[in-house]
Amino acid sequence: MSGIADRKEEVAEARTPLTGAPALQLVYDSAPIGLAVLSPDCRYLQINQRLTEICGISVEGHLGQTVRDCVPGLADAVESIVGSIMSTGEPIAGIEVASQRRDRPENRWWVTYWHPLRDPDGRIIGVNVAAEEVTERKRAEAALRESEERFRELTDNISQFAWTADASGWIYWYNRRWHDYTGTTLEDMQGWDWQKVHHPDHVERVVERIRRSFEMGTPWEDTFPLRGKDGNYRWFLSRALPIRNEAGAVVRWFGTNTDVTEQIEAENALRLSVERQTATADILKVIAGSPSDVRPVFEAIAERSNRLMGGLSTVFLRLADDMVELVAFTSADPDGDAALKASFPRSAAEYPLLDLVRDGRVAEIADTESELGMRTGARDIGRARGFRSVLLTPLKNEQGLLGLISVTRREPGPFAEHHVQLLRTFADQALIAIENMRLFDQVRMRTEELSRSLEDLRAAQTRLIETEKLASLGQLTAGIAHEIKNPLNFVNNFASLSADLVGELNEELESDEIDRSAVAELSGMLRGNLEKVVEHGGRADSIVKNMLLHSREGGGELRSMDINALLEESLNLAYHGARAENPHFNIAVERDFDPETGRVVLYPQEITRVLLNLISNGFYAATQRKEAGGAGEPKLKATTRSLGNEVEIRIRDNGAGIPPDVQKKMFNPFFTTKPAGQGTGLGLSLSHDIVVKQHGGRIEVLTEPGEFTEFIVTLPRDSATRGNAGVGK
Repeated sequence: MSGIADRKEEVAEARTPLTGAPALQLVYDSAPIGLAVLSPDCRYLQINQRLTEICGISVEGHLGQTVRDCVPGLADAVESIVGSIMSTGEPIAGIEVASQRRDRPENRWWVTYWHPLRDPDGRIIGVNVAAEEVTERKRAEAALRESEERFRELTDNISQFAWTADASGWIYWYNRRWHDYTGTTLEDMQGWDWQKVHHPDHVERVVERIRRSFEMGTPWEDTFPLRGKDGNYRWFLSRALPIRNEAGAVVRWFGTNTDVTEQIEAENALRLSVERQTATADILKVIAGSPSDVRPVFEAIAERSNRLMGGLSTVFLRLADDMVELVAFTSADPDGDAALKASFPRSAAEYPLLDLVRDGRVAEIADTESELGMRTGARDIGRARGFRSVLLTPLKNEQGLLGLISVTRREPGPFAEHHVQLLRTFADQALIAIENMRLFDQVRMRTEELSRSLEDLRAAQTRLIETEKLASLGQLTAGIAHEIKNPLNFVNNFASLSADLVGELNEELESDEIDRSAVAELSGMLRGNLEKVVEHGGRADSIVKNMLLHSREGGGELRSMDINALLEESLNLAYHGARAENPHFNIAVERDFDPETGRVVLYPQEITRVLLNLISNGFYAATQRKEAGGAGEPKLKATTRSLGNEVEIRIRDNGAGIPPDVQKKMFNPFFTTKPAGQGTGLGLSLSHDIVVKQHGGRIEVLTEPGEFTEFIVTLPRDSATRGNAGVGK
C-alpha cells in the first residue's frame, strides 16, 4: 500500500506544473477532445475525463499508472510512439484507437495526435496526447459502404431515378421515383426541361458536359444537386450509357440518378473534422513552443479560424484594466485594417460588443444592419471593414472576462453550429496559452527571487567567513598580548636598573679619586642589562612580526616551518587567549613532540588558524565537561609524528566526545553545537578546506562519547607530495 501512496504523491507533484491553476484544470477537463500527458516511461501524469472513455477507467485510476496497466491492448503501440517522440522530437498524428473497455464492448473509435512536451529549455519531458472521437465518421463510412451495397441492389431493380432519351439526348421517360421526388409530370420534364430542377450554380456545367457526351456517344457521369418538391436540394450521382444497335450506332440513352446526399455530407463532415483536428493540433504545438508569449498563439488561432470558417477577418481582443486592446487580426483590406487599428485601444465602456459575451456565452449578429447591429456599434464597424455578420466568442475564466474572438463574414446570415464549436475550441486553447504565460511569468519571477536570495546568502556566507577569521585573529591577538607582556616587563626592569647604574657610574666618575675597578664593574653590569634589553626587545619584535604575518589577507606565502615550534606557539597563543577571555581558565596541557617531525612546507598563518581552532575546541570541550560535573581535571594532549613524506598532528581532549549524528555534520559550513553567539559554525569547515583543499592533506576525528575526542591532521611534508591539491582556499 505504501508504494501506491508514494506513486500517487509523485503524480500529484508531477501534475502541479502541468495544470497550474483551477482555471486551466477546468479548461483541460472540459475540453471537447480527450487530452493526456504521458511521462517518458508511459505513465499517465495528466488525463481529462473525455479521454477516459476509451477504457472506462476513472481519471484517478489512470494517474501514476502505466499505459500497460490501463490499456494493455494498446501498450506496445503507445510505448513505441512515445519512444519515437522522445528520441526524435517529431510528432505523430492520425493514429486510430478502438474502444478498450473491459466492462462492456463498445464500437467506438478515436483518432489520436502525439506531440513532444518540452520545458522552457527545449528538453523533451513527456508527450502530449490529444484524441478526438471519430465514431460518427466510422459509422458514416460504414453507412457509405452499406449505401453502396444498397445502390448496387437498387440498380438491379431500377430503384434510382431512371430515365431514357433518344439518340440526340431528348428525354422522353422518367421512372416514378423521379416524379415523386421532383413533384413534376413528364410534360414538365420531357426534352431538356429537366434543367428546371437543377441548381442554378451547376446547371450550365451539367448541360455542357452532357451535350458533349451525347454528341460523342461516350458514357456520361456527373454529380450535382436536384431540387425536390419541398424546395430543398439533394445531391445525386448521375450516369448515362449509350444503347447501340448492331451497327454500333447510338439509338437511345439510359440514365440513372442516385441520391448521394449523405455521402457528400459525410465527406464534407470528414473534411471539416480533419481540418479541425489538424488546426487544433497545430495550435497545441504553437502553445507548447511559446510558453512566454501569447501573441504567436493568438495569431495562429486568428489565421486558422478565418480560413476554416470562410471569414472576412478574425480579430483577437484583450481586456486589461478596463481597456480593450487589439492583440491579433487577419488582414481584410488596407482601408479596413487601418480602420480597425485606429479603433483600439479603447475603453471597455465604449465597446458595447463586450456586453454580449460578459455572461460567457457565444453571441452572433446575423446581420449588422439589424437593430442589434446598430445598438452595439457593429453596423458602423461592419460598414468600415466590409462585413455583414459577426460571431463573438468570449475568453472567460474564473478571473472574469479576459477578451474575445470575433469572426466576420461579408454576407449576412447565422453561423453554422460546427463553426461555433470550432471557435469555442480555439477560445479554450487561447485561455490555455494565457494561463501558460501567467505561470511562466510566475516561475520567472520566482527564479529571479531565488537568484537574489542566493546572492544574499553568498554575501552573508562571505561575511561569516570573515567573522570567523577575525575571531581567530582576536584569539591570536589575546595570546600575543600575553606573550609580548613578559619581554616588555624584562625590558622595563633592565632599563630601570640600567638608569640606576648610570647614576652610580656618573657619581664614581665625578669623584676626585676614580675607582677603576668599580667603574669596570658598573660598566659590565650596565652592558649586561643592555644585552638583556636587546634580547627581550628582539623577542617582542618577533612576536609582533608573527602577529602581522597572521593578520595578512589571503593565504600568505609557502614557507618551510618547524612543525613542533609552530604547534608549541599555537598552544601558548590559544592558552593565553583563553586566559585573557576567562582569568579563571585552567587546563593541563601535555606535549608529546617527535623530534623527527622536522620542517614542513606550508602556509604558516593558515595552519596556525587550523591548530588554534582545534586547540580552542579541545579547551572548550574539556572545560565544559568539567563544568557539567564530569570526573577528572580538564586535559589536552598535543602530539606530533613523522610519517616519512608526511607529518601527523594529533589534538586530544578529555571532553564529552562527539555523538554519531554530530560527526556526520561537523565539517558542514555553519554547523555548530555551541550556544548562540559563541560560534559561527565555520571553524571546522574552514579548517577542513585549509588542510584538504589548500595543503592536500587529511583531517580525521576519533571520538568516544563520554571519554575523549582526537583530531588527526596529516600534512604532506613539501609541495612535491601534494599532487593536484590547490594552493588557494
